[in-house]
Amino acid sequence: MGFGREKTASRYFAVAASTSLPQDSEIRMMVAKSAIVITVSDDFYDMEGSLDDLERITDAVQRWDAKGLSGHSKTIFDALDSLVSELARKYFRQHGTDITNSLRDIWSETFASWFTEAKWSKSGFIPAAEEYLETGMITSIASHNSKASNRNTFSPEKNMDYQPMMAI
Repeated sequence: MGFGREKTASRYFAVAASTSLPQDSEIRMMVAKSAIVITVSDDFYDMEGSLDDLERITDAVQRWDAKGLSGHSKTIFDALDSLVSELARKYFRQHGTDITNSLRDIWSETFASWFTEAKWSKSGFIPAAEEYLETGMITSIASHNSKASNRNTFSPEKNMDYQPMMAI
């Protein structure tokens, strides 16, 4: 996209190193895709987007509707929508429960927190410690969740001898 950190390969290999069993192939791809969306989106909020751009994408994620987006904002939203649809579809296929709205809510909260941090940064505002921690916990958890996985969530095979390792 021309901005931010190039972490695609390192994100995939970090996940592959922690979940290397063949039956974990789908979870490796889902976690790697999530990590890439998080990295690109976070960099857009930190470096590239104007406050108007960031407000529009934050609002679009809240509504879950790309109307009014263009450029990088539209690309990010479309990638996020595709990721959420894929995750929800795979989960539904295995568990019979639609988690689409739950995933959208998680992403909505994350984007809202990134927007709050961007407003602080661009205006020079220094929040109180409690306010900073409250907002930072959401964005920090988003980053850490991109590295963690529930190894049996999308596993196509059920191997009774398989013992999942603790999530990172």
